[in-house]
Amino acid sequence: MESSSHTFVPETGLPAQRRRKTRLACNPCRSCKTGCDGRKPVCSGCAMRGWDDKCGWQDTVIQPPVLLSLADLDRRLQKLEHES
Repeated sequence: MESSSHTFVPETGLPAQRRRKTRLACNPCRSCKTGCDGRKPVCSGCAMRGWDDKCGWQDTVIQPPVLLSLADLDRRLQKLEHES
C-alpha cells in the first residue's frame, strides 16, 4: 500500500492547501488558548464571540533571548578550566 504525504480534496483531486499559522495571536485568543486567524482590527474568533472591544494585540515586540558575547563565553571557559 502506498502512502502519500499530500492530502487530496475528493471533489477536485488536487492537493489540499496547508493552513497558514498566524504569527501572533490576539490577547483574548492567547489567554483562552484558541486558534486566532490574526485578522485586524478584530479576528474572526473574537468577532464570533462578540469580543470586538476586547480583541487586541500586544504592543511590545517579542525580543529574542540575549546571547552571551564571545568575551563572556571566553571568560566562563577560562574560569571553568581554572577550577578543574
